[in-house]
Amino acid sequence: MSAPLFKHTPARGHDDAAHDDAASRLRALLFRAAPLPLLLLLLLLSASASRPCVAQEPAAAADKAGASKKIADASKQAGAAENKPAPRPSNVTGSIKGRVVGEGGEPLQGVTINASRRGGGMLSGPPPMATTDEEGQFALNGLEPNVYGLNVSLPGYVVEPDTPTSSSRSRVRLGDTVTLRMMKGGVITGTVTDASGEPLVGANVRVMRVREMEGRPTPFGSSTVRDELTDDRGIYR
Repeated sequence: MSAPLFKHTPARGHDDAAHDDAASRLRALLFRAAPLPLLLLLLLLSASASRPCVAQEPAAAADKAGASKKIADASKQAGAAENKPAPRPSNVTGSIKGRVVGEGGEPLQGVTINASRRGGGMLSGPPPMATTDEEGQFALNGLEPNVYGLNVSLPGYVVEPDTPTSSSRSRVRLGDTVTLRMMKGGVITGTVTDASGEPLVGANVRVMRVREMEGRPTPFGSSTVRDELTDDRGIYR
């Protein structure tokens, strides 16, 4: 089989325009010469062929708008995450340590120390308690962040007025180390009777401090020191 004598090469530039113009004139002649049913069919085919190109433009714009919105939302979420404060750990605890001594500076063993909140709020567990060792030292561990007051108790002793526990408004914070001084207390005893002189059994007797050792009134009013019940003879001590 012999090769064709002439090879058709598509025209470029001006030839393309001439080719398109010739094609347009040819379609116009066909529309004029074709019967009405064929003309309607050609019109329908032309309309259906051009419809997808028009429909693709809104879809592409919608996709672009959706992608931009996703990027903006992601940026907002990232900014909110950066500005959000870190959660405060709930398991942070501390301790209060100290030593209890007598009037001459000697360590007191067996002293009971209780801590109560002064900064408001309720304790999540039982009140913290510690007992001094032979060196008079104590440690209240596992305390939640707050301000605490210390209550000290040892039979036959009272807390000296110039120590942090001499007032119900004492303030002790986590990490503090305190030295508490106690002194031997006096004895108050008596008998409680009814109007006929018969002893009252189980009567409550409350001792309250109204003045300091020097005779000055207590700075925060009277405070309860101790409660006792009378025995079967009506005697309290």
